[in-house]
Amino acid sequence: MTMSGDTFEGALDGLRVVDFSQGVAGPNAAMMMARCGADVVKVEPPQGDWSRVLGESYGGDNPYAVTGNFGKRSVVLDMKTDEGLSAARRLAEGADIVVEAFRPGVMAKFGLDYATLATANPGLIMLSITGFGQTGPYRDLPATDTVLQAASGFMHLNADGTGRPRKLDLVIVDYLAGLHGFQMVLQSLLVRARTGRGRHLDCPLLQSAASIQAVKALEEHLRGGPPRMLYAPVGAFATSDGFVAVTVRLDSHFAALCRTLGCPDLVADERFATLELRVQNVTALDEALAPHFARWSRAELAAALADAGVLNAAVNDYAAYVSDPHVTAVGMLQWIDHPRLGPIPVTPTPGLPAFAPGAAHSASPTLGEHTREVLEELGLSQGATAGNDG
Repeated sequence: MTMSGDTFEGALDGLRVVDFSQGVAGPNAAMMMARCGADVVKVEPPQGDWSRVLGESYGGDNPYAVTGNFGKRSVVLDMKTDEGLSAARRLAEGADIVVEAFRPGVMAKFGLDYATLATANPGLIMLSITGFGQTGPYRDLPATDTVLQAASGFMHLNADGTGRPRKLDLVIVDYLAGLHGFQMVLQSLLVRARTGRGRHLDCPLLQSAASIQAVKALEEHLRGGPPRMLYAPVGAFATSDGFVAVTVRLDSHFAALCRTLGCPDLVADERFATLELRVQNVTALDEALAPHFARWSRAELAAALADAGVLNAAVNDYAAYVSDPHVTAVGMLQWIDHPRLGPIPVTPTPGLPAFAPGAAHSASPTLGEHTREVLEELGLSQGATAGNDG
């Protein structure tokens, strides 16, 4: 990225992370540690992390597993065998950080819980990604992104025009929990630097989802009902060749929008005279504006609205974002040569190092790719892998 001098490149150099997690949230938290220079060993069962079969496969790879495992080394261990469990314990006992995303109590069954590991390694930091937390009536319930979008209020907030709650077609709760978990680990490393002591961190998916909705929950509490729209008009409107999104907050912005669209009479319409009235009558307002948007091309309207001081943006699909001149000019997106997928677009996380050609943090491993290498470092044989020799 253009601000590479301000990144945390190498901030976790020399640290060993053992990632037992599967799915999206835990793997992404550990991936960010790898991007900061940590040696992240991803421990997978013989069948692999289930994220490896999430979504469509492209020659054995899929976007979730590729992006969630940049910079890691993959080790296959069959923890149902004595050899596999012993290897897993050896790895965990020598780690600075352990990441797991099982239901509460599962790691204890393997002797890999924080209390057990910290006896031998008091500086250990363990990050547990859970659905609902370590305690409480829901602690043992299975959790997916859809479940957490529903339970946290996210789908309620994202209801359609008929009032039916909708899921955002992105596993946003998992990505939020990954970011929060990474942040929690960084804070704990600072504390460990002062005290020498580690700690067990729990990052519930439910809390991660709810945390970014705090203002909406407060609004609903104070209003005694659903949160009110902030502005009107707001959102996407169809032009002749695509959609343009606008945000109109002030009366002056509304007047500028109407003048630009060629419908200045709407400014004097008593239904739309103030922000409060525009919010109350948003359906009628959108219907009144729609034909005026439709007379414009997207590019012409975006330019005209920008000249008028009206906040707007073309509604991009991902292909348009990837080729956006601003995005490419400032390095918000990079192309890397993936060893199996060929050139692929990737977005550097703000604050983390840019992807570099040939760098370890720019590659993602195949299942068990580093098993032999890691076991040799531990002085162990291949018996732990149940036949997968990496």
